[in-house]
Amino acid sequence: MTSHRLLGAIYLALSVAMIAWDILMAGRIAQLRRIPRGFQALTGIAGLLILPALVVGYSAQSLLYGRAIFLVSWLWPFTALLFVLQTLYALGRRLVTPLLGFPLLVYNIIIATVAVTKFIITRGHSPGEFGLALNAAQASMLGTFFGTPALWNPIYLQVPLFAPSLPARWGFTRLARVALAGAAIAMTALVVVELPGAYAGIRSYAAHEKDQLQEHPEGDFRIGLKQRRNRSGSSPRHCTRFASAINRAGARRQHASHRRARVSEEG
Repeated sequence: MTSHRLLGAIYLALSVAMIAWDILMAGRIAQLRRIPRGFQALTGIAGLLILPALVVGYSAQSLLYGRAIFLVSWLWPFTALLFVLQTLYALGRRLVTPLLGFPLLVYNIIIATVAVTKFIITRGHSPGEFGLALNAAQASMLGTFFGTPALWNPIYLQVPLFAPSLPARWGFTRLARVALAGAAIAMTALVVVELPGAYAGIRSYAAHEKDQLQEHPEGDFRIGLKQRRNRSGSSPRHCTRFASAINRAGARRQHASHRRARVSEEG
């Protein structure tokens, strides 16, 4: 339990660092004139939306706040797709080295696919098998390292990353860039490792596609409410007294109803 809490704290700190990285990177790219205008616009819009989109993504997994942000729940998958386009643009224009750009692209695609899959599910539709398997693989990866809280706690939402299309100014920023990119690549590799098992789990449901729900598949249900633990011997005195009072009250009501029926018949 302690190790899971420690890992959860580390993951939260890593997520905060990734958010700060995205905001700082968007600000730097927006200030440089030598960067293509389309890349500037794409990065600027995604950087502007990342914080509200994460708030929506965190709240959407809560039973308490999920209904309140239902109308804007599209913001998180939309922003995640913008990060995918930004990384594709950087790779296509050779603004980032492929050694770093391709793993970040796969990382952002996983986040966007999971976000779109969950959005489709909330709208009452059935997503594709790939989206469901990727969602299951991501949940399995997070649950393996961070325990069961990763399956319901919104702080374990993965944060997308901008492609580092600018050279690092200082040695510290270069080290931070390598650390963040390494963490993203590691999480991507772990999700890919879990993907075959996730596919097998999703496909195992195919055998029950034609199963029909019945009202009473094996007869009527017998439902009972147990209020006290099992006791040996006779019932407690206060329980017997309470049951006798109930029986006497029922007998009086039945006797009164019979008398009213007799009077109405004689009248």
